[in-house]
Amino acid sequence: MDFEQEVEKHLFYIKSSAVLVSIVTLPLLILWITSLYRVRRENDPARVAFTYMNVAFALTILWADSFPEQVEVSLTSFTTPASRAWGDFPDHLNDLSTRLDTLSTALLDVTDVFLILTLFELGNGFLILCLNEDNEQRVLNEFEELEAWDTLLLVVWSIASVLLFAYASFVVRKARDKPLLLSSAMMFLVATILNLTNPARHLAMAILGLDKDIYLLTSDYYIADTILDYWVRFFTLVLVFIVGVRKDDGLWTTPPQQPESTKGECDTSQKSEQYEELLEGMAHDEKEEKASQG
Repeated sequence: MDFEQEVEKHLFYIKSSAVLVSIVTLPLLILWITSLYRVRRENDPARVAFTYMNVAFALTILWADSFPEQVEVSLTSFTTPASRAWGDFPDHLNDLSTRLDTLSTALLDVTDVFLILTLFELGNGFLILCLNEDNEQRVLNEFEELEAWDTLLLVVWSIASVLLFAYASFVVRKARDKPLLLSSAMMFLVATILNLTNPARHLAMAILGLDKDIYLLTSDYYIADTILDYWVRFFTLVLVFIVGVRKDDGLWTTPPQQPESTKGECDTSQKSEQYEELLEGMAHDEKEEKASQG
């Protein structure tokens, strides 16, 4: 395969990736706008989770807005006459491409942090109801600030995602005997499984050394990276959004209890009926006694 064919192949990957991102960008924007007024947070044991969800929505949309610029720079770089060999791009295009790639990576990293926070807080909401607790329990106290995409961060991300999956399994087990919670708890479990795919993929690539081959990542794995990086986050947010919308229809519903005032009224009425029956019995006995004397 000559150089021109390699360029055409790479341009195909870039354009295909742009199409995949554009397909879900508009639905993601619609879901975010809808969640701002549909997902209410009053008296909600998981209200912090849906605040984090809206932040994750916004960051993902911001990343999607920057993606066309990355595609345009890549297309310009590969179609510029001066770039007749790999990496031989004009300096200003190379600098712009590096800056856009850095911005994109930072946005996705921060999105992952808020996504993990969202799922942990959502799990707290389920446990509060299952365990009948009044105050929210914080499972996640703090996260390390993401400064670079290195091996240590990847390990932390992977461990957190595995713990999150185990946590979701525990939540689902607690909600098994609560029909109003079980279906939404299962969505929460599926969301944690989707969240686990990205760190598992990156960790496997790091172990196999595939992350060292830049050309391999930007050609054969270009479309797969786009689907797993962007679409997985999209479907995870969709599941959390569905849980947030459904909560007004019974997700946080608890069995109705009889108010104390109603109980008091019932007790008073019962006592009044018993008192009237007692008076009637006494009057009847008095009549019988007079009749026997006469």
